[in-house]
Amino acid sequence: MKYKVKEIAYNERLFKKLIKQALLKAPQQKHSIEDIVLATGLSTRWVAYTLSLLLRRYPCRLETNENNELLYIFDFDAGENRLKRWFTQWLQTPPNTKGGWLRKTVAHIAGITDQLKDRWLTEKLILNYIRNNQGQIVIAELIQLTGWSIRQAETEAVQLLANYEGEVEITTQGVIIYKFAQFAKPSNEAVDISESLKIWERPLAEKEWKGEDLEKKIKALNRWNFRIAATAPFVFGGLFYLLSGSVPTQVLLLSAGVPLSLSTLFYSIPAVRKLRLSLENEKIRRKNVERYVLKAIFHRIHQQIRPERQIKVLIDDVKPLKTYLYWWNPRLVDQSMFDVLMMLTCTYDKEAIFKEKALALDAELNVDTSGEICYEFERLHLEMTEVAHNRLPSSNSFDNLLI
Repeated sequence: MKYKVKEIAYNERLFKKLIKQALLKAPQQKHSIEDIVLATGLSTRWVAYTLSLLLRRYPCRLETNENNELLYIFDFDAGENRLKRWFTQWLQTPPNTKGGWLRKTVAHIAGITDQLKDRWLTEKLILNYIRNNQGQIVIAELIQLTGWSIRQAETEAVQLLANYEGEVEITTQGVIIYKFAQFAKPSNEAVDISESLKIWERPLAEKEWKGEDLEKKIKALNRWNFRIAATAPFVFGGLFYLLSGSVPTQVLLLSAGVPLSLSTLFYSIPAVRKLRLSLENEKIRRKNVERYVLKAIFHRIHQQIRPERQIKVLIDDVKPLKTYLYWWNPRLVDQSMFDVLMMLTCTYDKEAIFKEKALALDAELNVDTSGEICYEFERLHLEMTEVAHNRLPSSNSFDNLLI
């Protein structure tokens, strides 16, 4: 009997199942393409193509091993739920279509409208940054643009690869550079001008209360409620007295209590909305502080940072840079000192916020000779250095994305 390797036609459903089963059975979570080929028996070409399809459905991160081989780390438990995907697509339906009023109401109650808008804005900013930088980006730059943690940035970078047909390049230092050929055309816009796309240059505006008209209507309605509450007991009491010769106590309480209860309800609705607005603004203020601390980290990413002694110095060092970056864009001059004033007046523990950011960015925690705690962001610094060496010089121009 002659044995030979049988040629198999591509079967997307079968190959996805085989690769997923192989990855779930393997003891380690990190797999190279060669590992998957050996585990499934599929060709390298089919494995690479099927992996690109799996990236669209399941969260995945990319890492490198000691041999600078690319490793895939899938999270199959966090795959997109079909019901959630349908619900998201339904919310994206234009409001003028059938059932648009219901979609708009649900989106407003669930708070999803702003999330969808922010999602597209973030993706647009990332793509514009990639376009301005020869079609290349690293995880450190994604963090600068979005404020994500390293793990989230790695997952989103893989989604960008799947959505925009990108590829990766691994440098001799083991740094993964994400490349997108369709955005690698020559550009007149400069890397320095792309600074305006970074998250610390885009402070969040606090939400304003727009319920003045509602308050006027409530006050006018409550004037009638108070008049009814004052006159209703006499009217209903007189009717009962004429008809039955006595006035039940329940009648007096209901006739006066119902209008007053409605007034309390009418006042409570805008009061709750104002309270919710104040809580949301408090979260916005903290996010702006986090953005400013993130800028301070990247400002000194090439050296050790000692937050206990240097946190005030870190903040002061980046203040002059804020005014300098806005001289060419007068539309943003009014916001140039927004986060500076925020840092000077807020009551947040800046050192605690710094430590949270350092943990999310996988900073190395060390102790110097004097016993003081210091943080090193070696990975982010290495990525910024490596991607700078892989880019060609570009000429300066204006960034018109936010204009």
